[in-house]
Amino acid sequence: MLPVSSPLTRVLLTNDGSTTAFLSALLAEPLRVRVLVQAHRPAATALPPQLQCQLQLDSAHPVILRRSELIRPDGRTVSANKVVMVPDHPVIDAIVDGGDVPLGQILRAGGIEQRRQILQTGARRWHWGTDAGHLRSPCRSYLVTISGHPLLYIEETFHPEVIPASADLPLLHSMGGVINQEAWRSPGTRQEATKTASPTGMALCDRKDRATRELSVCLSRSVILK
Repeated sequence: MLPVSSPLTRVLLTNDGSTTAFLSALLAEPLRVRVLVQAHRPAATALPPQLQCQLQLDSAHPVILRRSELIRPDGRTVSANKVVMVPDHPVIDAIVDGGDVPLGQILRAGGIEQRRQILQTGARRWHWGTDAGHLRSPCRSYLVTISGHPLLYIEETFHPEVIPASADLPLLHSMGGVINQEAWRSPGTRQEATKTASPTGMALCDRKDRATRELSVCLSRSVILK
């Protein structure tokens, strides 16, 4: 279990269900999405190698990069989000065309089978557009698998006035290949993928690809010999 002194923070960061539903129930009001950026990018500019591998993508594969904020009816920000989507799937089309409807709400409305795998939890320093400067803010990242296919990588950073940033939360210096908030706000820059590119992650992908090719060769030879 995540060692966080705030029960609310612990429950949210480890929640494998809809973030929007959780926060909407907590705040007792509907939430909507404010999309800041939504554009096609090569996977290498949106994800570090280990995440490309987990989404079963090569570096040149196109993805849809979205930067958004989950906001209250009065426009106050609840969370800042990065979403990387694997295109050419009906679910992804519905999300892209969903306007200000939160992603989780779209998935629930469609009765879509999904599984969320938490990757990182902790805190990061985030500027929420106030004079207070960069505030220590709870954050997490996870993969969403839909009908057995990994299609979404999501990062969520929560406003500390909504979700407390417990002092015992580990401070993450990078998440999903992004070192700082300036890089987060610069869509499609190679800075995201290169500053924390993991040689280990790249090696794992290379070994997987090599093993797959070798298996294919072996199977084809077996068929020929028969």
